[in-house]
Amino acid sequence: MTPAQISRWRKDILARLDVLKTKALHARQYLEANDLRELDDTEDIKGAWLRVQERFPDDLTPPRVSDLNRHLGFAMPHDFSDIERLDIPAIEGAINRYGRRGNAFIVHELAALDADLEAWELLHPQIRDACMMQYENGHYCDAARAAIELIMDEIRRFTGRRDDGDALIRGAVGVGHPIGFALGADDNARRVTEGLKQILQGLYKGVRNPTSHGFDGFSRIETFQILVLCSLLLGRMQINDDLCRP
Repeated sequence: MTPAQISRWRKDILARLDVLKTKALHARQYLEANDLRELDDTEDIKGAWLRVQERFPDDLTPPRVSDLNRHLGFAMPHDFSDIERLDIPAIEGAINRYGRRGNAFIVHELAALDADLEAWELLHPQIRDACMMQYENGHYCDAARAAIELIMDEIRRFTGRRDDGDALIRGAVGVGHPIGFALGADDNARRVTEGLKQILQGLYKGVRNPTSHGFDGFSRIETFQILVLCSLLLGRMQINDDLCRP
């Protein structure tokens, strides 16, 4: 889609999502006012959700879609509350970020930040979407592993490669390879790319591999620090990739 088409699409799908949010609010209020355990007829609200989903592009996979489906299936008061407070905001975030890459993406995200940063605002939006539910539920090693796997998925998406781990990093990232962390070919750009490449290799070997084999030793603070570091790598990688494209 062109930028103009994306703008029109975003306006349309957000309007549909707002209808869904209103229906979830009304359903919760109805159940609470009548002291009902669950909503008997969910066809109307499910129809509103289908009208949102039919506008998802093939390359958009918003977070919490499965959660929203589950909440509609149970249709209890707290389910509609979760739809309002958790599911729809996460999907809205993915929609607002769709189509924004490189400098435009970063400028948009920075414009949305308050002057006084909260801790979670240090995270790349894709890292937040992929990891914050695990983190908030105390599954710290799952959150750390998911952040690194997201970076590896992005490398495969950029390059079309299918391998993994150190072989993928060595073959796709670095000076003379498709993915770098700094523009230009001077010594400083080479040092940035090679240095951050080594950090990525360390994260894969020292975090992703151990957590995939039962290691559960990262604390809450340590995990958040890992997520911030992954955010730095992902953002640098995406900006460089976007600016290098013809």
